[in-house]
Amino acid sequence: MRYLQTKQIAVTTVRKDKHPFFEDHNWANVETIVASDTGQSGVYFLASQAEDYDKKINISVIKPSQSPGNDFFAHQISTIYGLPSPDAKLIRIDKATASQHIDRLTSSTNQRTVAGARKFYNALITAPTNHLFEMKFINGDAIDTIDNDNTKVALFKEKTFLKALGYTLPFDALICNGDRFNKLNFYDSSNLGNMILQKNGEFIAIDNGINALGEIEDYQDVPMTFYQKILSEITEAVYAGNRDVIDTIAIETAKSIASECPKLRLDAEQTRRIGDGIIAGIHKLITLDEEKIQESYAGIPEDSGKTEEALNLVLDNLRIVHSYKETSPNT
Repeated sequence: MRYLQTKQIAVTTVRKDKHPFFEDHNWANVETIVASDTGQSGVYFLASQAEDYDKKINISVIKPSQSPGNDFFAHQISTIYGLPSPDAKLIRIDKATASQHIDRLTSSTNQRTVAGARKFYNALITAPTNHLFEMKFINGDAIDTIDNDNTKVALFKEKTFLKALGYTLPFDALICNGDRFNKLNFYDSSNLGNMILQKNGEFIAIDNGINALGEIEDYQDVPMTFYQKILSEITEAVYAGNRDVIDTIAIETAKSIASECPKLRLDAEQTRRIGDGIIAGIHKLITLDEEKIQESYAGIPEDSGKTEEALNLVLDNLRIVHSYKETSPNT
């Protein structure tokens, strides 16, 4: 048996704050709230100065959810895994204070701010916990928006970008995130809006949520065993030295992207770089420490909406990968 190897993938993660828990956001300084008019609903952009919005400066992204603790747990896993992802934090909020400042913005002369503030106010007061998951705004372009920019298309096709893209797939399988790659859902669809080409040409993955509660409505009928089967298939291929399996997944991924954005069509060598990233991702999962995952979960406040289901889901999936490590004579 041959053990598939690839050169270590070079990924750049955004700086992670060493003290992620803040007692509250500085709501008094928020002057603009805009609800996303593209991509997933329920996403809000907050800026400290109104004129900064169009310049995309000092903007944070908040997505109220049923389980912000699980969202932050997924972020912590992405850090351990080495996924290029936005800086993020879990904030504890005082709803009375926050809602008072947000209500103030409904009197703004900017109608987008008024509409965004009203929606965010309702999301805030009905949130099931006193926590919110907040991410740093990434200055870049979703890859489904770069089709008509030849310079950005060329950056997308760079070796390091495609490897980082492929590296994301095993991570998504680990946390059962089914909407980014067509391989990880029943609908042969890819959410290219969650894969970002940064201004410096580097890849970054956003909206890295654990699908432990069926919260991704379009994908809640995908059983957890589906992801486990994929993890088993890819890991077995790596241990068996079966590059054909990996390349088939890379080809399927490339075709799915090109079906939405024809100018992002890749040649055989470029497609192989996605496969290199997938292999690198499995290598990382093989060495991923279960204790670090458990410690990360334990450090998240109990009242943040985190669930043991999310922890057990990730550990069960990781143990499938580790089972090959324990039984293979080639490790």
